[in-house]
Amino acid sequence: MRCVLTALIVVAATAVVVAATPRPGWLGFGFTFHADAQPWLHVRQVIKGSPADAAGLRSQDIIRQINGKAIAFANTNEARQFFAGLQPRDVIAFRVRRLDGERTIRITAAEMPEAYYRLWKSNEDAPRRR
Repeated sequence: MRCVLTALIVVAATAVVVAATPRPGWLGFGFTFHADAQPWLHVRQVIKGSPADAAGLRSQDIIRQINGKAIAFANTNEARQFFAGLQPRDVIAFRVRRLDGERTIRITAAEMPEAYYRLWKSNEDAPRRR
């Protein structure tokens, strides 16, 4: 009986610590980084119901600026690190080009949903497992 009770306490305490760990901000879109003379992001997918979707970002949009500044990432990894640094409630403004012109789209990051968080963590941990 003591052993079972101890295990329940440890599991409960671990669950509280995991639940208290803040998740990164989430915008809900995928992109391809292009390192031309003037780098840009090609929006490949926008997840239905995500903050990006709610703000009006669309698949095939071309992002040329972030928060009023030209994109300055040297590579895809730098772009990923930038987005991984977002916190819930951060507001980010993209200057987007579409066939019908340019516009600014402001997206408020949400807390990353559980399923995406698990995927993000497994990708983040992947280089360490090699």
